[in-house]
Order: sequence, then C-alpha cells, then structure tokens
Amino acid sequence: MNRVDKAVELFQNGQSCSNAVFGAFCDCFGVEESTAFQLASGFGGGVGGRGELCGAVCGMVMAGSMGLDYTDKPAVRAQVNEMVEAFIAQYGTTTCKDLKDWAAKNPPADPDEKACARFVRAAAAQVAAKLEEK
Repeated sequence: MNRVDKAVELFQNGQSCSNAVFGAFCDCFGVEESTAFQLASGFGGGVGGRGELCGAVCGMVMAGSMGLDYTDKPAVRAQVNEMVEAFIAQYGTTTCKDLKDWAAKNPPADPDEKACARFVRAAAAQVAAKLEEK
C-alpha cells in the first residue's frame, strides 16, 4: 500500500485528517505512529475543530517539513509554500470550513468514502511527491 492510500485508510478508519496525513509518513522519519498521532491530534477539524486551517494541510506541512534542515528557513518555507499552493490550486482554499462546504456540494464518487478523504488524499499526495524528489 502506498502512503497516499495509507493516509486515506487511516482517515476512513477514524483518525483525524491531520493524524492520517502525518501518520502515513511518520515511519519515514523514525517517528512512532502513536507519537505522530499525539503530535498531530490538535490540528484535526481545522485546528482544534474550529474550522480554520485544514487539518490535512497541517499534517501535510508537518510531514513535508520532516527531513529538511530546520535552520534553513527559506528552504523550509519554499517547500511548504509549494505544497500549499498546489493544494489551493486543486481546491481553492486551505480553510476547513470552506472545504467542508465545498465537499457538501460535491459529494465523493464513492458513497463509502468520507467527504474529507479527498483532502487527505491531496495533502498526502503532495508529501509523497516531495519525498520522491529527494
């Protein structure tokens, strides 16, 4: 199973959007899954369930930043911005509330798939693409 599918499976099985994205990549960086879930848990539902910055995007930023030289702020910011811009190009926003409104008007093709699974998939795909570049 690839990382994108793993993220969607984690989400479909009850993990938050942020946990699903970050958790799908945690072993790439030597982080235990339970630790990854603990680190990412507060970002689900649009940061603390407030409907603000999408939790899947938060998980994407966390996973996409791992392995980078954190002291090289321009490089970290450039990579994060590339991923965020690609997500925005696909869905028009990173705001959870707006994404959920969009999802309500555009139900998933698979009736068994949770509405936000597509955002988890898109965020995880951005991380996977960045990891493949390395």
